[in-house]
Amino acid sequence: MKKQVFTLIFIFNCFISFAQQLPIDNHYVINKYSLSPAYSGATKNMEALIGYRQNWVGIDGAPEKQAISLNGPISETSGWGINFTHEQTGNFSHFYGAFSYAYHMEMSKSSHISFGLAGEVYRNQIELKKVRGQIEDPALMQNEVLAGTTFNASFGIAYRSGGLNIGWVVPRILESKMNYTASNNFTMAREFLFHASYWTKTGGRRSKVDIEPYVIVRMTQNSGLHYEAAARIRYLQRIWIAPGYRNSAVILNAGAALGANIVMNYSYEYGLSGIAGLASGTHEVALGFLINRHRRGRRGELSIFVPDKRTPVQTEEKKDNPEVKKMAAQLDSTNKKLAELEKKLEEKEKELAEKQDEEKPKPEADYGNPFVLKNIKFSNNSERLYSSSFPTLNKLAAKMIRNPKMKIKITGHTDNKGSTQYNLKLSKRRAEAVKKYLVERRRIDPSRIVTEGKGETEPLAPNTTEQGRAKNRRIEGRFKKS
Repeated sequence: MKKQVFTLIFIFNCFISFAQQLPIDNHYVINKYSLSPAYSGATKNMEALIGYRQNWVGIDGAPEKQAISLNGPISETSGWGINFTHEQTGNFSHFYGAFSYAYHMEMSKSSHISFGLAGEVYRNQIELKKVRGQIEDPALMQNEVLAGTTFNASFGIAYRSGGLNIGWVVPRILESKMNYTASNNFTMAREFLFHASYWTKTGGRRSKVDIEPYVIVRMTQNSGLHYEAAARIRYLQRIWIAPGYRNSAVILNAGAALGANIVMNYSYEYGLSGIAGLASGTHEVALGFLINRHRRGRRGELSIFVPDKRTPVQTEEKKDNPEVKKMAAQLDSTNKKLAELEKKLEEKEKELAEKQDEEKPKPEADYGNPFVLKNIKFSNNSERLYSSSFPTLNKLAAKMIRNPKMKIKITGHTDNKGSTQYNLKLSKRRAEAVKKYLVERRRIDPSRIVTEGKGETEPLAPNTTEQGRAKNRRIEGRFKKS
């Protein structure tokens, strides 16, 4: 019986080792955090995911797994994440938990590189009380459960540029040992994982279909390459399919956005060889939840959650109404023309902004004393507004709505990092971003808002400390005298 128990341990270790070397879920289709700790908080949203997977349906004791993860931002440049999974295979069970931290470095306006580190705990367990027959080994007779626990770490690097994502991950860096008894243990194999994907729209910018192909390659020190490829094809950012293939299985994912804050993905795998080939397939379902939205989706956005819409979604009854369809078509045509005009206007404004002294600003005497708009935050070296700025801007918009004749000058200021010319342009773009929010989101007449950028020319504090520089990075407002 002792031999049988150790045989069970050996089989269990082989299964766990095999499972860790191969892709065991398809969560990356809706959440790249499942690929690498480097994606912790990368979307600037707080996102949660729960998943369930049933392997090899039709085979008794086949692996069954539950998973839950959560990740979100800590600051503009860092994020955190937690991940727990539990897998049951007959009398064997496996638990994995991890806490991750990532640092995100902005290399340019459209490219970032991220570094992630995760601390991990593994626990494997065999329920000896369910073993048939009599256990004769004294070392095992007193135990109903034989278990081993170990700690490890993973490291990942991810590069993002536009729709391109490339990453390299090293799970189980430490190659720690899992001890069951004094004489029985196994060493966790270090793994190397490479992943790449590219998001793009098909048929031009206005296409309603986008596609994101994935390639994932895994390798351990004691096994060959394991690879998979998939392509997520999405329509209107709401529904998608993602066919795929890995060494020994074909995969089909299908999913949908259940509103703006919940997404669901279902995956079916059909094994082509081994035990999986004898079963009727593997089923997996995952739900993603957006807990705190940071901003609207952009081109190449990592998050799969549906961007905010300016107009409510029509009901099925309204969609079937011919008059509504006609009005919707006219509105869509008008919106497209307005979008084109807005784009041309923005390009013209940028062109004029780059030319110095093309138009003298109105005398400062026309405006009252300046006041600082508190809690206005931007991405590093960018005019991209953080959502934490919206309450302040909403209050300003409400005041202007209550006073239709009120006009304001928005002035951007920076610290002394960067060249004088660059800071002038950056401060102007940030002032324009505030105006754009008030005009597009709050419907304030653009003729009531004047913008200017003063760069580093009017500091409120010395630029010798970080506290002083933070105080100088600001947006000021001045109401025009009536």
